[in-house]
Amino acid sequence: MSEKRRDTRTGRPGRFDLALSTAGTIASGVVRLLYNVLLGNLRGATFLGNASSALSVAMFAAIVQPQAVATAATTFVPRAAGASPRHQDCDAAPAVAWYLARYLVSAAALVGIGAGATAYFVLATGPTAAVMTALVTIGYSAYIFARALQFATFRAVRAARADLVAGVVALALLVAFLTLHLDSLILLPLALGYGVAASSIWPRRDTRISPGLRAELRRFIAIGSIGALATGGFLQLSMITARVIGTSEQAGQYAAALSLATPLSMLSTAISMVVVPAMGAAVGGSDDARFRHLVDEAVRGVSAVSLAGFGLVAGLSSIIVPLLYRDGFEDAAPVLAILAVAMLTMTATMPLMNALIVRSPRGVRTTTVISVIATVLGVVVWAAFGPRYGITAVAFGVLAGNVTALASMGVLVARAERFDWRGLALRHGVVLVATAALAIHGAATNEGIILTLGMTLAVLALWSVLVAMPDRAAILGLLGLRARGSSHAA
Repeated sequence: MSEKRRDTRTGRPGRFDLALSTAGTIASGVVRLLYNVLLGNLRGATFLGNASSALSVAMFAAIVQPQAVATAATTFVPRAAGASPRHQDCDAAPAVAWYLARYLVSAAALVGIGAGATAYFVLATGPTAAVMTALVTIGYSAYIFARALQFATFRAVRAARADLVAGVVALALLVAFLTLHLDSLILLPLALGYGVAASSIWPRRDTRISPGLRAELRRFIAIGSIGALATGGFLQLSMITARVIGTSEQAGQYAAALSLATPLSMLSTAISMVVVPAMGAAVGGSDDARFRHLVDEAVRGVSAVSLAGFGLVAGLSSIIVPLLYRDGFEDAAPVLAILAVAMLTMTATMPLMNALIVRSPRGVRTTTVISVIATVLGVVVWAAFGPRYGITAVAFGVLAGNVTALASMGVLVARAERFDWRGLALRHGVVLVATAALAIHGAATNEGIILTLGMTLAVLALWSVLVAMPDRAAILGLLGLRARGSSHAA
């Protein structure tokens, strides 16, 4: 029996889907990290700042609609597959996928043009760099949609292969371009990597969907686009803001910190690629018990892993930056410490957002409103403190917005699904506060390596007692394993 038929019928991810999703997503993040490290070390902070600002424009533009189209794929395709046996419409899922693919093509072209224009007129990149920005936008838009569709149909192996193709093509071409000093085309390797990978997993032509479903998809994408801009776009907007309120060199410092803070955040994306289709299939099959189990396990597991991973990054920021970036990036270390905590809260929010979005159309509107409020709060922090504190204020603005979104969505999901997460919030909250204190201390002082390691290990020990042991079952369950005789703690 084929992988596609087996998983589509059960509405459950394959045993190794999460591992493949995580590996592929982290690989994508590592490619972006290596891109930044190579540019920063070989061309300097100013060049890195300019290139990262243009790339952030491309990523931001891809979120305008393409990201919402990808989210629609992970939500509606498995939902259609889960409902099809009851509705005798087994072709619903491929038809939805083909409609979204056609929608994506036009959306990617439009946002690509907009990204190129923004790079040219706002960042003053010049015509060649503006064209490169547009091409990256189009390639990345196609890539995130095609990849999401593979997980929506529970074909993680194909998605992992695409991740490998994208990474190999991009890095190989980057090395060649740097060797040949083709600096004006430095974003082209990424564009080609994403484009080649997307073309290898693009969906086949299929039948048309009903007008009613088409209208529902368009509403979902329209509302989801606003929410996506206020969540994923928030981070890209911070990079653009760092360039606008500071110099290219300061933007390079921020880009270096951001490149080191974001790879671990790919964990939430990897998990979403696997868990969201399963949630959608559970909703489509009216299996509320499975839906609640998936939500609870994802929230506990993602939060637990994020606290450990980002806690280490926050505590060891003064050690990590010099290891990967040469002299001239000293100011990136305190910014990395703050951004690590900001990315921690953003990553922990993703399962909550997924639960609200998948459960009902109202959830899309709710998450959009919360995300907009969080973004506005961050912008207020940038406007109020940016002129005086520069890129440090930009990092704190991201943190303030993400904490607001995490708290708001956590309360809403707990109430809607009747979860008693008070004990969970207390345990994880204590470790989060300790991590934030460690990050702020690291940003304000320059302690020796021994003291830095000691304080970081102390927070990690606190995590082991308050988080790892009580939530062991959720962590193992999220990884496709199970602890014998274990159950979720409060």
